Order: sequence, then structure tokens, then C-alpha cells
Amino acid sequence: METVLLLADQGYKQLRAKLGMRRVRPWKWVAFSNPARRDGLVLHHWRRQADEGKDYPFAKFNKSIEVPAYTEPEYQHHLVSAGWSRWV
Repeated sequence: METVLLLADQGYKQLRAKLGMRRVRPWKWVAFSNPARRDGLVLHHWRRQADEGKDYPFAKFNKSIEVPAYTEPEYQHHLVSAGWSRWV
């Protein structure tokens, strides 16, 4: 408990950020394309030079699903409900 009180007594001026202590990592304006897009759109953003050439980091979220399809008789037999309407 005593150490907590001592830290609180020092106030906010004692805790300083240590900016400029490390080397600055260079950044570069690079082009990228999202693998989920099929239109070939090329976008640009800032990336660290050490990360240049790596895959787009959000590509792991690109998911494609199969949308179920059904015939008219399947719809009439399994999916018809009095409280719901059908989108065409």
C-alpha cells in the first residue's frame, strides 16, 4: 500500500514518455490491391519499409460463402410459411 501512495504523490509530471529514444523506422507510400476484389482496383497507403512486399494484412478476413439455391418445389415443400413473404 505504501508504494501506491508514493506513486500517487509524485503526480503526473514525473511520468514522461521516452520519445526519441529509438531509431525512427522509415515508412513508404506503396500501392496495394485487396485480394478479395475482382475489379483490379489499386489503392495506396503508408507502410513500414520492413513490411514491404508482405501480403495485405486483412486478406485473412476475405471469406466467400456459397449461397444456397433451391427449386420452386423445394421452396413450396420446405420453406413456405403463412407469416412470411418471398423475395423474388
